[in-house]
Amino acid sequence: MDTRPAASHLDIVEQTTIVTCIEAGGLEDEVVLLARSLRQLGGNYADTPVVAVKARNGPPIQRSTRRALEQLAVTFVERPLNVRTAWWAHANKPAALVWAQSHATTPWVTWMDSDMLFLREPEAFAPPAGYDFIARPGEATDVASSGCDEKAPFWHAVCAQQHLDFDRFPTVISFPDRKPIRAYWQAGIYTYARSSSFADAYARIMHDLLTGTIGSKFAGVYHTDQVALALAVQAAGMTAAEYAPTMNLNLNVHNAEPFGRYPLDQVKIVHYHGSFWPSEAEWAMRQLGALNDAQRAVLDGLVPISSGSAFVRFQRQLYAMSRAQSMKAYKGRAQPI
Repeated sequence: MDTRPAASHLDIVEQTTIVTCIEAGGLEDEVVLLARSLRQLGGNYADTPVVAVKARNGPPIQRSTRRALEQLAVTFVERPLNVRTAWWAHANKPAALVWAQSHATTPWVTWMDSDMLFLREPEAFAPPAGYDFIARPGEATDVASSGCDEKAPFWHAVCAQQHLDFDRFPTVISFPDRKPIRAYWQAGIYTYARSSSFADAYARIMHDLLTGTIGSKFAGVYHTDQVALALAVQAAGMTAAEYAPTMNLNLNVHNAEPFGRYPLDQVKIVHYHGSFWPSEAEWAMRQLGALNDAQRAVLDGLVPISSGSAFVRFQRQLYAMSRAQSMKAYKGRAQPI
């Protein structure tokens, strides 16, 4: 529970800027849903500034989406910010955050994946006094390491690339598996001080990983964004606090158990991954069976998520084909450690 004293509405609104990424297709509905849920269910945080960044070339956003974003007071930014590694979608994240570094006016910046849903007023986005970063710890089952297990050599290798000492990473307790791991963060939502060097460090490290030769024997190149995130927090010399799991609670058909640990009336933000797409939407709505009328109204017309028109899907396929060789080359040179 957040025990900090209540802030004024103006203080809350001016606290942070939420940044997310958008592209033609399913991310359009996801970003509109994210913003709609914040505006209608976010309580004192409902007026928090939101920026949706289209950071690489691709099919245009629909006019209807741009109108919806405007109505929701979301700033839409369309710039080729991710050029050198446009073939890797998650490289859009640090590119967007570097843009926010010089364009946001709030003391904090909050990254949110597009596939997140506010169910009620969140806890404070910014960390408590004395901290300059906050996120929920990641899971221990993929690439995370305790520091003395068979996954540690990978981390020592990527840390050496960045002149970091993995043994100095603080220990956190993973979620949902509750195991001690060296600091590794779930990248769905996190907040950091805009005055820090985090965004530049994140972009540099992401580029180094994507152009490097290091992979994980357990996860391959999966979760490169979270590996880069963990490294960037340490490279920027940040002191990290932790969000409660209810600020970033997974709704995932492949691992449904953690979602059931918390009564729905305690959940602040749902990270639904692909659960609102047509193939899983019916299952997801069963898990969310206790939603009230206001929460259901937010979902109306946006769930299931649409992948866009046939023409948009065709255009996206063309872009994917043009980027496939670079992605294949990366996966080929990333030697598992």
